[in-house]
Amino acid sequence: MLPIVISTLLISLLLLAIFLWMPVMGRTKALFGARLTDEDYAGIGRASVRRYRYSVVAIFAGVNIAGSMLAFWRSNVIFVVGAYLLSVFAAVLLFSSYVRQLWPLRVHGTGSRFASSLTTRRLSDFTVPALEVAIVVLTVAPFVALAFVYPSLPARIPVHWNGFGQPDRWTNKSFLAVFFLPLMAAYVQAWLIVLKRDLVQAKFTIPAEQAETYLKFKEQGLNLNLRVMDWARGSVAYLLAAVSLLMLASSDQYRSLLPVISLSIWCAVAMLLGGLGFLLYKMVKSTKELERLTGNAVVQREAEAEGWKSGLYYYNPDDPALMVEKLPGMGYTVNFGNKRVYLYVAFFLGTIALSILAIVML
Repeated sequence: MLPIVISTLLISLLLLAIFLWMPVMGRTKALFGARLTDEDYAGIGRASVRRYRYSVVAIFAGVNIAGSMLAFWRSNVIFVVGAYLLSVFAAVLLFSSYVRQLWPLRVHGTGSRFASSLTTRRLSDFTVPALEVAIVVLTVAPFVALAFVYPSLPARIPVHWNGFGQPDRWTNKSFLAVFFLPLMAAYVQAWLIVLKRDLVQAKFTIPAEQAETYLKFKEQGLNLNLRVMDWARGSVAYLLAAVSLLMLASSDQYRSLLPVISLSIWCAVAMLLGGLGFLLYKMVKSTKELERLTGNAVVQREAEAEGWKSGLYYYNPDDPALMVEKLPGMGYTVNFGNKRVYLYVAFFLGTIALSILAIVML
């Protein structure tokens, strides 16, 4: 139980750091997602950040410490996992409340200055055939390998492993128990390719002044987002394939493969984190170059600004775009007024359903 508690607390500390950074990720350009005047930023803005940070630290510390104590007292890790989920949910609600408070103070743009990019993009323009082949192979290979060894697997098989690749939870052999991770890997890849396809069609606005240069940086930023997604797709495919093959080590015939598989898992984790860290650094650098070019210009048309509901989400049925740029900051979000958003809701609910199924049946 101790490794699970420590791992959960480390993840909680990482998320706490992210929540502490989120309000100021856009610096003076975006405080809690809203661009403020210099006066409001120096006054109510900074005071809000201080109160928010004290509160979010108190939430994470109090809830996670209480959950850890209950976990050891009742000898059940469900308390520490539940505390982690509760602290994240409470932090999201807290962040949302501060967004709503500062949203009325935001600086409004002037609609007459802006024009939309009409660049036509296709998924094939952002597709690397070798990467797609590798992802397909890594997704399909575990199905083939596990189907081949299925008859020789023991009646009790592992369904969870520690950081050294040693099994620490077991269940009766069944189709779901053996093939759950490969099925989850295929599901995740389907979701990510749908997300990538829609992100390729993302819409953004550009100022009438320096439009060509601005468009260059915007397209560069989109390309970096897609490279981040491709790196994540490849790394996740590699990681889940390696974890899925841990099941092979439960068969006496392939037990000698355990060190190789464990090393592959750590290599996949390093590749995922290292590559994403480098690409995110490139995205931040590109964003700074764009800010240097445009200063604090509010590049958003008034009609689109009205689609943001208290600064928390974008809902505009009259806007045909599904993917739109976030408010000052980095990245994209979905237009909840577009009917295709139901596909994302279905994928999200499917992930929850698969997770519940794993908890109940494994």
